[in-house]
Amino acid sequence: MRWLNDQRHFKPNKTQFALTQKGSAGVFHFVKPHIFEVDLHDASLRTKVPELDALFHSTELLQVLASHLPHYELQFGTSDRTLKLQRNAGHGGCFPCHYDNPGAPNKRKLTCLLYLNEGWTEGDGGEVQLFPFLQPPVTVAPKMDRVVLFQSDWMLHRVLPSHAERYVLTIWLDGAKVNAPEDSQLRLTQSDLADWFGFLDRLRRSPVQRLLSRGVYEEEYYESLMQCMQSTATEGCVELLKSHETHLENVKRNAPLYNFIQRLRDVRAMTNEDPVYVK
Repeated sequence: MRWLNDQRHFKPNKTQFALTQKGSAGVFHFVKPHIFEVDLHDASLRTKVPELDALFHSTELLQVLASHLPHYELQFGTSDRTLKLQRNAGHGGCFPCHYDNPGAPNKRKLTCLLYLNEGWTEGDGGEVQLFPFLQPPVTVAPKMDRVVLFQSDWMLHRVLPSHAERYVLTIWLDGAKVNAPEDSQLRLTQSDLADWFGFLDRLRRSPVQRLLSRGVYEEEYYESLMQCMQSTATEGCVELLKSHETHLENVKRNAPLYNFIQRLRDVRAMTNEDPVYVK
């Protein structure tokens, strides 16, 4: 990792964002401060590090995960997985709240993080913070050789500000049945309301939660965006904040949706369990 960094193979991490500016819609790319990455789909780069080329073509991890998670129908082609090396330079570098699979046509089903930080100590920061829907957050320290697995399409998460250099290998694995039409539509029936706690349990394990998370986790989204961009003077910060605010304004205009989100926020507030920190 450090050799790749010394050879300047790490490139700034960019967020693709659809925005409407001055009356015209477009796709913009904003750079996250202090975050750099290497995409292992770059064959010319893989040949410089044979171990990474072997890892890219290996199916051992896939075979193990597929045997334990057959219902995910993980795909085995090299085009069905993405591997990236990431370097956080410190200085408060972090990621805002997001889902690794925000919706179609994305096919990611499983996220695998392998941390490569020798000598990490508490206070260095850079922890991944998971938000199981409506449940207490789980914060995991990025210690050397630690692996973290979670569902790409229904685990909201962020990376807390890092105050030391931080490395991670991320592998995203595609599934055969991801982002079905019912995963992008919120439908409430009388039976759902009659079985409220059963409905909440199903929602916790459903990609449908993505339609609601910005309202339910309004403050966390805003805080993490500001932490990531660090200043409203950073290019893209104002636009990203405005997009978040516009989304919330649109939610408030839809009274039934807004009331439903408020009810979910109440459920979250009433949770008695303490946040979890995995040292």
